Amino acid sequence: MSLWIYFRQKLSPILDLRADSDFFMLLNWQYIFNGVRLKTNRPWLRALFLLYQLQLPTQCAIWLYRTWIVAYIEHNTTLTLSLLCGQFALTSIVLRNVLFLLSYNQLEPVRNYINCKRFLPGHAKARELRQRAFRTNNILILVMMVYGLTNFCIYEATGLQWHEIFCMPNYLMQTNPALGWTLQIIMHPMTLNGLGAFIANFLSMHTMLTALHAEFLLVEFAFDGLLKRVAEQVREVPIKDGLKQCLLWQTFNAELGKCVRGHCEVVKHIREVNRVHSFSITVQYYTTLLSLAIDTFFISYHGLDFVSLSVLTFSALLVLEWYYCCKLVEDLQATNKRIGWTLYNDDWPAWLQRGKHQQDLLRQFRITVSIVLLASQQSLSFHGSDIVEVSWETFGNMFKTSYSVMMFLIELRKLNR
Repeated sequence: MSLWIYFRQKLSPILDLRADSDFFMLLNWQYIFNGVRLKTNRPWLRALFLLYQLQLPTQCAIWLYRTWIVAYIEHNTTLTLSLLCGQFALTSIVLRNVLFLLSYNQLEPVRNYINCKRFLPGHAKARELRQRAFRTNNILILVMMVYGLTNFCIYEATGLQWHEIFCMPNYLMQTNPALGWTLQIIMHPMTLNGLGAFIANFLSMHTMLTALHAEFLLVEFAFDGLLKRVAEQVREVPIKDGLKQCLLWQTFNAELGKCVRGHCEVVKHIREVNRVHSFSITVQYYTTLLSLAIDTFFISYHGLDFVSLSVLTFSALLVLEWYYCCKLVEDLQATNKRIGWTLYNDDWPAWLQRGKHQQDLLRQFRITVSIVLLASQQSLSFHGSDIVEVSWETFGNMFKTSYSVMMFLIELRKLNR
């Protein structure tokens, strides 16, 4: 029990959200460790970090060089196919990482909004929802970090780096041993870096959408019982009934304005995440689809062994990433629609009765509420370059399309094309 208390105290900064906590603190460390982002003004550190970032494209170039040697010098068709499958995975990670680096600065306003905690600051419900999102994100980040390190340790402990798919070709080792051994050795840290960069890319959008969903739930909480809450506030004010009616509408407009402002801010930042990640979502979808097809095709001729299972792990992680993306987007859409229904199901009859002698105020009330209802029913769907929609339907169709691509590849191989 004392050991658990010790670890709980050590993990407190990344599990307990405080007033000065950075929502992306743990993720920022993940960015540094995996060569994604480093904030420093020291030129020599920036230069070293740039070299560190070049590990991933260098690994991709080395893999392409190996594929060329096996195909055109050793004429090993089966191994060439295996290397081409691996080349697709590496190229997709490099492309996703480049897109992420290009979009990082564009999402700074979204990160600032999440860290500001502007809506209902200090409220118990706000602390609860933000704390839940903070803990969920950091636990997932820790799990994914452990997952990446575990995969790398298995890769090293089982000698997988000496398998023909992962080691340097025999021709290179015989003709230029120094170059062959150098490339073989530097591929070890590159493998860890590549896996980590992919995980950081996966966690980035998930973290922001989870935090924005918590803000959305807080806006829904503010809309819940709005009319009743306003009436209770005015009832406690010791003034005449005539003045109370004016105060009632003023208080209502002020409270509704806060809720609408909070709703608009969250929606704006959600749409900004979609806009910035639009092309990345398209790449993510087609990478997942093709990886499933290519990895299954790889197993069809290579056979099911430990290497095949390792390859399938990458596809499983891609599917998990797309699943989380679809889940978060569907949750955001459901919350947005619930906000409209929450306001619609509020204490309308009593307010309509109050406003029957104040037609101007009643008309303004109806127009205001109608605008909020219309806005809350607008779709919050995510799209990738207007090609792919993030939804459960797309998630299901991905498996069907992937199966068709796999069968096409198998038929091509049967025809020796």
